[in-house]
Amino acid sequence: MGFFDKIKEQASELGAQLDGALKGTKSAAQLSSLSKQREEMARQLGNFLLDQFRAGGIDEAALRAEAERVFEVERQIIALRQQIEAEKQAAAAARAAAAQPPAPPAAGARAAAPPPPTEAPAASHPAPPGPQAAAAEGMVACAGCGKEMPADAAFCPECGTRRQ
Repeated sequence: MGFFDKIKEQASELGAQLDGALKGTKSAAQLSSLSKQREEMARQLGNFLLDQFRAGGIDEAALRAEAERVFEVERQIIALRQQIEAEKQAAAAARAAAAQPPAPPAAGARAAAPPPPTEAPAASHPAPPGPQAAAAEGMVACAGCGKEMPADAAFCPECGTRRQ
């Protein structure tokens, strides 16, 4: 490989690293924005509940509708966290693969075809986290339905059960 080919390869690798860093920064900003949105919505929900209590009654249907809006943002946060983790794992695997030099072919053997590239999980359909991933991301099981939910959530995004 010539000098200019090496320069071109290194520039390409640097460009890919910069793209990954920019994508990670964008995802982190989206996560921060969604978290702030969730906190504001939860605050508004609390005020809504207090206002209804002061008025002498609680409209459960209206309360459930407002809570569902918060649950939807929580689901978006979970999906984005899963997407970020999948991207981190894909980047780490790519770095590990790039760091390993190819094994020299055996004497007299033909070079084998490279393995087909692996696909990263689709961001629009993140795989459900396993128990270890759930614990690492601050997830707990809902007491009402058993589904995974954020540990900091006051209500289950699936069934609406208040977290104990």
